[in-house]
Amino acid sequence: VKDPEDEDHTSQVGSYTTIKAFLILSWKFFLWLTLRSFAIYVKITTIQPVFWLVMCSQSTTL
Repeated sequence: VKDPEDEDHTSQVGSYTTIKAFLILSWKFFLWLTLRSFAIYVKITTIQPVFWLVMCSQSTTL
């Protein structure tokens, strides 16, 4: 005869693994989002001045 406490323990472990998997997934998504926004920010901050420089140089030559 199985002990009911053992069964309860296994269900607890199962819920813990699902929580762990969810945490890992959310952490990965958070990291991806942070990296993506950082990349976009870098793009904007590096491309914008170059774009303005090009525009200014073109306007001065014209």
